[in-house]
Amino acid sequence: MPSITHIALILAFSAVANSRVDFPYAQVIQQGDLYQGFNLESRERDRRASFNCSDDCTAYVDLSSSPNISFAQNHEIIDNLTYVIADDSSIAGYQLKKGDNYDVVVDQSFNPSGLVVYVVTKNAPNYGAPVFSAQDGVTVNKQNRFATFLSYSAAVEFSKISGTFTYGYPKIYATGFDAISDVYGVDKCKPVYQSRSYSSNDLSTPTIFAPIITVDFGVEGVHSIFANTTDGNTIAKADMTSVVLMSPGYVGCAFEGRKLYYSPAGDQVVEFFQVMSDSLDITADYYNITGLEEVWFFVNQNNLTFSNANYTKTSFPQHFSNGAFQIDLSWSRKSYTYSSWALQLDFGNSGSAFSLLFAFLVVLLNI
Repeated sequence: MPSITHIALILAFSAVANSRVDFPYAQVIQQGDLYQGFNLESRERDRRASFNCSDDCTAYVDLSSSPNISFAQNHEIIDNLTYVIADDSSIAGYQLKKGDNYDVVVDQSFNPSGLVVYVVTKNAPNYGAPVFSAQDGVTVNKQNRFATFLSYSAAVEFSKISGTFTYGYPKIYATGFDAISDVYGVDKCKPVYQSRSYSSNDLSTPTIFAPIITVDFGVEGVHSIFANTTDGNTIAKADMTSVVLMSPGYVGCAFEGRKLYYSPAGDQVVEFFQVMSDSLDITADYYNITGLEEVWFFVNQNNLTFSNANYTKTSFPQHFSNGAFQIDLSWSRKSYTYSSWALQLDFGNSGSAFSLLFAFLVVLLNI
């Protein structure tokens, strides 16, 4: 009989049920995955989330909110974690052997909204890519192709993007590094941001509402990016930039189906702004949006409102020339559903030709 036994009592720590987002090679554990545990030996309560390692795996934990997190297997505490970072500020992953019945265990005093754990198996695509905490702001100057960021804040803003990139890079995904691969075929994950030009890289500050985010630089080499957390209430919009608008919790992977991340940003997005530019190109990807939760979206007086009510369309491109572009967008989740969407708005002709070509290719791939 194990020295530590716990009684699992289901306890809702948020209004989100079954929020767990599991990928084929990884698991992202957040507050909605915790259940109430009770340590009969110490007579103290704790909170836990279960996971398995189908192969040897690495667990990345951002402990900047609290050090009171442990790993257990078969209810036996393996190790208490401390906020250990490497010299280059990347998170040092915790190595776990292949096995079942693992738990993430958090202290009862821990605020569960600060929990983000990324567990990835060693046979995952891109395994070994560096992982960073964005909580205090971090500049990544590594030469790896991929850089993954964890954050329990509402959003992460990326800026100061520099380096030598292949055309269309960098791309930013609302996933871990394991989910960015051609092994997923036509259902592979879609980026929430894709570079349109070198000049737009310099000026754009894409803001991503997700707890785990990966930047794909396209190739290994010299490049740099700055990531910092934000409440997401103010998103920069200007000519010659790319702007990301998205529903909080968006994943962007067709194979994930009806799954969303937990997000402290809430279930409503309202944007109303104007940008003077010689062009505007729009790409959109959206999933599981019912007719009652359609995204009201207008450019000037052009109605681009969208949903998945007919289940025949999950993306669209749109191009506008010359003008004062008035953007009006409104969306809210009426009840707990799995609707999610992401838009990229490219202002200025530096990226328009590529943006439109890319958008039409997206549509063709979804036919």
